[in-house]
Amino acid sequence: MRAPLSCFLRGLTLLAIALAQEYLTAGGVPLTGHAATSLEEPSFCITKQVDEVNLVFTVTDSKRRLRGDLSSADFLLFDNHRPPEKIRYFQQQSSLPLQIALLIDAGSSITGRFGFEKKAADVFLKKMLRPGVDQAFLVAFNDEVHLLHDFTDNVLALRESLKVLKPGGDTALYDAIVFAAEKLRPIRNPPSPAA
Repeated sequence: MRAPLSCFLRGLTLLAIALAQEYLTAGGVPLTGHAATSLEEPSFCITKQVDEVNLVFTVTDSKRRLRGDLSSADFLLFDNHRPPEKIRYFQQQSSLPLQIALLIDAGSSITGRFGFEKKAADVFLKKMLRPGVDQAFLVAFNDEVHLLHDFTDNVLALRESLKVLKPGGDTALYDAIVFAAEKLRPIRNPPSPAA
C-alpha cells in the first residue's frame, strides 16, 4: 500500500512542477537555478518547521467500503521516512453533522424519469438524514431555481415538499448549484445587532 501512495505523491509532485514550469514559461519568466529541474527527478525541497499538522484521510477496504473501525494503532505514519515523536490526537469524524443541499431537476427533459427522481430523493433523505443531527434543504430547478424547503432535520416535511413538485421548463443547473453553494457557505461575518 505504501508503494501506490508513494507513486501517487511523486506523480502529484511532478505534475505540480510541470504546471509551475508551464506557468512561468508562458508568462515569459525563464526558469533558472534550483527551480529548473527535470520532470524525472525533482531536485528542490521546501522546508518549514512545524510543531503540529492535521492529517485528514479516508480509509476503504478492497471493495471500496468505508472503514470506520480503525484506531491510531492501525496506522503507520512517516514524515521524511521517520515516524513522528507521537500522535497527539486521533479522532474518527464519521458522525459529524451533515448539511445537505438536495437539488432536483424539474426541467421538461426529465419528465419521463421524474417519478424515479423523486423516489430516489425520498429514499436518499430517509437513509441519510439523521433527525436532531443533520439538516437538509430542498431545491428544484427548471427555468428558475426554487427553494422548496429551507434547512430542516424534519424528513417528513422535506418528503412532503417533494410530492408537490411537477416537471416543466428548461434546466438551470448552474444557477441551482450557485444558489446551493451560497446557501451552504458559512457566514463569515454575521451582522451585528442593531443598537
